[in-house]
Amino acid sequence: MSAVSKVLDNMTVSEAIASLPTFVTVKSGDTLSKIAGEVYGDTGAHMRIFNANRQTLSNPNRIYPGQVLFVPSE
Repeated sequence: MSAVSKVLDNMTVSEAIASLPTFVTVKSGDTLSKIAGEVYGDTGAHMRIFNANRQTLSNPNRIYPGQVLFVPSE
C-alpha cells in the first residue's frame, strides 16, 4: 500500500523560467564574445560572462573546448 493517495499534476511554468541562469559548454572556435552574442544578442557583453566565471577563468581571451561556463540571466 502506498502512502501517497493523490498527486496534483496541474503544474504550470511561467515565462520567468526562461530567464534562469544557464551553463554553456565551450566548443572549438568559441570565444566569450561569440557566446555573449548567441546568448544576449550583444558580443560586447562578454565581460559579463567572464566576471561570472572568475573562479575558473583568469583571462577573457583564454577559454578552452570542454569548459563549462556559467552564463547569468539578463
